[in-house]
Amino acid sequence: MANILIVEDDTILARVYEMTFKIAGHQATLANDGLEGLESLKSQVPDIILLDWMMPNMNGEQFLDEIKSKPETKNIPVVVLTSMAGEREVRLALSKGAIKHIDKSRHQPREVVGIVEKILSGNGNEESSEDK
Repeated sequence: MANILIVEDDTILARVYEMTFKIAGHQATLANDGLEGLESLKSQVPDIILLDWMMPNMNGEQFLDEIKSKPETKNIPVVVLTSMAGEREVRLALSKGAIKHIDKSRHQPREVVGIVEKILSGNGNEESSEDK
């Protein structure tokens, strides 16, 4: 069982991911934006973070900068889970420490669970861009 932090401002989508991870036997915690995500990290350190890029209050880039600058959170794997289409944004996320980008409009929640499980088992880190 893995502990996953889902930082996503689309409440319905976040709940779908939460339920899908729970059905697969994992624990999922939700945060509506980067600020809530940082607050959540004060009480528990997840095994992996799924991070939306475009959010109010604190976006994915700001959140990633913040956690990668702190010794206690810098090694948490971060997967950018977003619908952003721009290759520039994907490269930026990866250069800032994200280990993978997944286009949520092209992958069903069950597929995302499978990708996350591969990463956590050590079999999914070799590809740093989107799984197709």
